[in-house]
Amino acid sequence: MQYDLDETVLAAVMSGEPTVLVEGIDDIKFYGNVAHKIGRNINVQAIETVEGYSEGCDEIIRAIGDIQHSIQSDARLKKYILGIIDRDARYYRGELPNLECLFVLKYYSYESHLITTNTIKKQIEMLTKVTSSMIKDNVISYINEKFNEKLEKAYYISLEALKNACDTSYQACVAYSKKAGNIFSKSALEYIWGQVSYKKEELDEFANNYGVSRTDIKYLMKGKWWLYLWCEFIVNESKNLHFHCGNDFEICQMCKADKKEKCLWKVEGNFQIGQIKSFLCSIDAIDLNELDYLRQRLMLLAG
Repeated sequence: MQYDLDETVLAAVMSGEPTVLVEGIDDIKFYGNVAHKIGRNINVQAIETVEGYSEGCDEIIRAIGDIQHSIQSDARLKKYILGIIDRDARYYRGELPNLECLFVLKYYSYESHLITTNTIKKQIEMLTKVTSSMIKDNVISYINEKFNEKLEKAYYISLEALKNACDTSYQACVAYSKKAGNIFSKSALEYIWGQVSYKKEELDEFANNYGVSRTDIKYLMKGKWWLYLWCEFIVNESKNLHFHCGNDFEICQMCKADKKEKCLWKVEGNFQIGQIKSFLCSIDAIDLNELDYLRQRLMLLAG
């Protein structure tokens, strides 16, 4: 049974448990885990489960817009209802609405927040047998530098998608609607980059006009693309970590004992992209330092 929006808000007030409306099914686990990690009882609900609404950012905006009068009439509601939307391309089109109880993410989407120093350490621990104390700053720097090498093409591909989202007359070869695998798999990337590379000068001009640079990639690259690229990268790059044992990285006790076949930096098991994605959205991987601004907003809710 579906409640309508007014019933959803009333149920939140009556139960004392705030409701956070999110764009779709992929968001429920992430925001639910964030709420649990900060110790708040929050009902995270996909907007499509509310009668009269379907999934997506526009539907969150419509729903929060539909109850603006109620929120302004009864200030208590501000503690019981919140809609969260991705920043996405709407920011660059100047279309972010200013509504009570609507919260906009800092980066393109929640996936853009998942890769941090803390989560990289946890992933290396999961993939290998090294201890946390062995994963020093130079290891993190190495990982980040190697990943950044992959982002040059991703930056221009994201610019192409952003220009497509901002200019309805633009004939683009990439749109944000494309799935990550259809862009960044080896064969697809070769084909798409062959088209986008010819537009680099034009895309640089577009970026300049919008005040965008390479350091803004997490603002303009679709979060699901970012996550796909990272997971593919870490699964592959982790297989090379043992080559650095005793050279760039701290030597492990097995290699020190001349048992290199048992190097602790070696990958343990055959990990897949899907496993890394699932881990990064888990409560164990969520980095509250990265998400402090979201934590602060959720703490304003009742409870």
